[in-house]
Amino acid sequence: MNKNIQFLGLDNLIKKMGATKIPWELDQNISNIELTGPVEYTNTTINSVLEDFEMDDKGIMYKDGRAWILYIMEPKSATIDDLKNNPKESDDVPRYHITGNCRTMEGMRNKNRKDRYVTTDLLIEKFNVWGFERKKKGFRIFGGEGKREKIPNVALGVCIHCLQRVNYNKIKTEKKKSNLEWREDFDVEKWFRENIQEKFIKPKYTSKNYPDPGYGNKFRLRATELKVRNNWTCLHCKLNCSKPRYRNLIHCDHKSGNTGDNSWENLRLLCIDCHRYLGQNKTVGSSRDFQQCVSLKKVQNIRIFS
Repeated sequence: MNKNIQFLGLDNLIKKMGATKIPWELDQNISNIELTGPVEYTNTTINSVLEDFEMDDKGIMYKDGRAWILYIMEPKSATIDDLKNNPKESDDVPRYHITGNCRTMEGMRNKNRKDRYVTTDLLIEKFNVWGFERKKKGFRIFGGEGKREKIPNVALGVCIHCLQRVNYNKIKTEKKKSNLEWREDFDVEKWFRENIQEKFIKPKYTSKNYPDPGYGNKFRLRATELKVRNNWTCLHCKLNCSKPRYRNLIHCDHKSGNTGDNSWENLRLLCIDCHRYLGQNKTVGSSRDFQQCVSLKKVQNIRIFS
């Protein structure tokens, strides 16, 4: 029997997870294999979405009791200027998707182009997108060229086919608005609040296995590791607090609010401003630290949420 079987899919998954690959042979008995390193859900490719995520009858995608949306992080011809100044108007800027099975998504899947998409559970109209310095010149030439830059908080605008899929405000029969007007009209945060179905909220814990709350050693170790690995940068607004005098402005937050759940997928780094904005505690952090965070955001030209 050939013992050198190749598991390319598994190898690629291990690499994405940042786990340690353990060599083994078929005649070995393996037990207690521990994969080290965090599993990052944000920016999971659509391949996982279409295979692992649940969808309701509207096409809304769910995983871990949360809804997710899709977008292209690396468009082929969007320029930096388009992304900063007119993302909803430019035909070169892709749209984000509130469903996983609209006409556009089905077409991309059929063309085997699905892995251009990434996912996020931040249900707001702000995305990090790469743009080109300029478009290529010439008749019918597609694409961008020159220096590339990652632009934060881009308002891409929603996919019209997604709006048709969910029949947003009776778009299927309402013909008076342009696509741009529909995109401007759509409020993604409000729409998700009104359309997420509670039947998909599946609690992770029972009364018997719910972890003890508190901020113990495991939390402190993982919080420190996240801060070092991400260079003391807020994962929501991208505020960088790497200088020692600013490091106290970055918090490690429990997404679910369960302080005993210190799994990697439940932890995220947020500056004080974003922590107040996204979290339940709207007064987290001292007033002095909050004002310092706001001042630093102004220096780095980053949106202030609270």
